[in-house]
Amino acid sequence: QVLAMQKIGFNWIEQGKEATMSSISEKIPKKWNKRFREFEQYQQDNGNNIPPSAKLSKWILSQRKHYRKLLKQKTSKQLSLYQVGVLNECRFPWISWKDDKKSS
Repeated sequence: QVLAMQKIGFNWIEQGKEATMSSISEKIPKKWNKRFREFEQYQQDNGNNIPPSAKLSKWILSQRKHYRKLLKQKTSKQLSLYQVGVLNECRFPWISWKDDKKSS
């Protein structure tokens, strides 16, 4: 899947750089990039996906909500397939541990 995405123009981000997709000139909002970098740094520093920061926790919940919308409606103005790919690369927790316990 990664190779197929690269063939159509996806540029995977390097740590600390902004996410962009050159083939369709998509520019990811700076606020999203800021929170993503905070999430990535938190992961590296703490080895988990459960940040104590209210802003970062809210951002994670928001990404999950937008992802569910994207899956259901096949479109989302707030979360692109490119952003999903970036989040997947860093093992984003699409399902919270609480939700995971409920399904067990």
